[in-house]
Amino acid sequence: MQDQQIVLSAEGVTVAAKGADSRPLCAPLSFQLRQGQKALLSGPSGCGKTTLLNALVALHPVHSGRIRLFEDTEVVKLKAKARQNLLRSRIAYVGQDLNPFPGLTVQEFLEFNQRISNNQVDREFARSMLDGVGVGQCWGKELEQLSKGQLQRVLVCGGIVRRSELVILDEPTSALDTHSRDALIELLDEYVADGMTCIVVSHDPALTERFDSQVRMDKAGEPSV
Repeated sequence: MQDQQIVLSAEGVTVAAKGADSRPLCAPLSFQLRQGQKALLSGPSGCGKTTLLNALVALHPVHSGRIRLFEDTEVVKLKAKARQNLLRSRIAYVGQDLNPFPGLTVQEFLEFNQRISNNQVDREFARSMLDGVGVGQCWGKELEQLSKGQLQRVLVCGGIVRRSELVILDEPTSALDTHSRDALIELLDEYVADGMTCIVVSHDPALTERFDSQVRMDKAGEPSV
């Protein structure tokens, strides 16, 4: 693993909420993720986990510290177009917004994700992925018609179907039962084994043993536990 490319690194990073109060939400955080690693990001409510994910891809400024992508890309120096290109071609970020594409069917959503990442549309590949996480029957449905749990799985498939090098997932299993959660983690495992790197935010303690790397965030001013 040590000879694999460093896909994501954070050095002494803190983040703060938007607005006049610029106090950091979290204690300084440092970690590295290499190609083919799957990391679980955890921490107490209010420590800025979602804010950190946004900062990792230049959607939110860091309060302090340094973030690099793919070893030589300084996030703080990314211009809007370069950030957009990264988010299309090399990074998939699935946040907690569960209806980012109103009006699209599941098929259209997955094909859209393949196109924006410059991949050929491969319907068989997309459908097999849906089948693997138990939502194959949703292929022709609009996203608004899906349950929250179905939509979570479809959105994660949308990130993976792009064949991105780095996949960032914010609470992707919060609405899933144990069986559906395990199927989704097994899907991640399959593509991590092929070289995908993944970082996942979750409060689910049952997931701890399913990840080969743990990243713990603590609130600013509180001791690490």
